[in-house]
Amino acid sequence: MLTHPASRTGVDLDRLAAACADLDPHDGPEALIACLQASLPGLTFRLALTDPDWYRLGGLLDAEGRRLARSLEDWVEAESGGDVMTLLARHGGSGLLATSLTGKTRFLIADTGEGSLDFAQVEVEEVQEKVDRELLPAGWMPETIEDVLDPMSYTPLADNPLADNPLGPPHYIFKDLTFFSEVGGELISDYTGDQRFRRFLEEWEGSSAGRTIPLRERWVITRAPALDCQGTHHREVRPLSTRPELARRMTELARTAQAEGTGIALPTSLANQLQAIDRDAGHHLAWYFLAVATGQVPDPLMEALCRAHVAASRDGAPGFLAETDRAVLERWIEEPYHF
Repeated sequence: MLTHPASRTGVDLDRLAAACADLDPHDGPEALIACLQASLPGLTFRLALTDPDWYRLGGLLDAEGRRLARSLEDWVEAESGGDVMTLLARHGGSGLLATSLTGKTRFLIADTGEGSLDFAQVEVEEVQEKVDRELLPAGWMPETIEDVLDPMSYTPLADNPLADNPLGPPHYIFKDLTFFSEVGGELISDYTGDQRFRRFLEEWEGSSAGRTIPLRERWVITRAPALDCQGTHHREVRPLSTRPELARRMTELARTAQAEGTGIALPTSLANQLQAIDRDAGHHLAWYFLAVATGQVPDPLMEALCRAHVAASRDGAPGFLAETDRAVLERWIEEPYHF
């Protein structure tokens, strides 16, 4: 009998968000875990991943540092109607200051069963706002609204006491609570789901990786609304590795291998590095799933890696590929995909 909530139904998300907002990020993830345990009794949360150092647009201050808007995008749209010349005529050279948000996203998970998607996932952002730049410096002529919102380059503020100063301490923003046992069908649906994730899940469960380690121990899941080429709404679903250092190693390895070139036979050094990734991840095909999930390995190189592993397996090389793992690579050769 379940002793924990099995869905978002009945969970007071506003109260959960307020509880997270009351925490001090300097107290570390332990305080956040304790907050979740108290808010969602019966679930045992653990920190799965901290996705660090992201940046996004912030709000707007006047020249003296007084708050004019929390959302720069909303303010610009309201003041310009989408026309950059209207915005310049109203506010060019007025000393308005754009802010930016920097932070990290913490993913915390709790088991709710034995299946691959039997877990709850909480996303909480740790955010800090700072003054970034002057929005519309005198004499600057941006060509588009996008140039105003996020210019390719700009002159940093000089001799301004507000420059780069945090606008208050870092704080938590509750982002989402997902019971994947509840929404899993939607995520892999033919109509509303993401077919890449459906295949990723099938390959994980069907390979030796899935028989060794549960999906939730190596991946968190992000979701975002999207439109396909026919205008149909669906969910874009992406796995993020809980071992980001291995994802970085795979990306760097791919860059080196691409520069050096590889063929049907893997150079010994490259084969050793791929095996080291598998060993450090604790399961076979770690390099493959990292390559698919990050999308950082070019298809020609990915095909060469898959073919080399398949050929070595058929030649009886020691330590290479169970039959189910070879089938995963052979399918990729015939039907390439990545996120």
